[in-house]
Amino acid sequence: MRKAYLTPIGIYLRDCFDYFKMNRTIMNREANKLMKKWCIEHETTRCELCGNDNFLSFAHRQKRVDYHSIEELSNPKEFLLLCVPCHQKIEYSREKTKEVFAKLRGGILKSVL
Repeated sequence: MRKAYLTPIGIYLRDCFDYFKMNRTIMNREANKLMKKWCIEHETTRCELCGNDNFLSFAHRQKRVDYHSIEELSNPKEFLLLCVPCHQKIEYSREKTKEVFAKLRGGILKSVL
């Protein structure tokens, strides 16, 4: 079996990727804490679409990788608390996502932020 060797640029890229992955994990963890805190403070403890209180998750306007800071990721204009079935309904349709966010976050939170 032949042993694979990394070139210096390969090692650099691997290290950059590991650093980015670690920072992304920390950013997601911290943003989740802030989003949970916001939901509790504003008494949002059920799915914002159907009212279900089981298997809740945060749905974002964009993919999480498109956010570059904890503040962007945890901004209440950018996320909804949804149950898994409702989250799946909007996850893969940009139009459905825009429609749901406009309905639930359009203009309501401007005074809160």
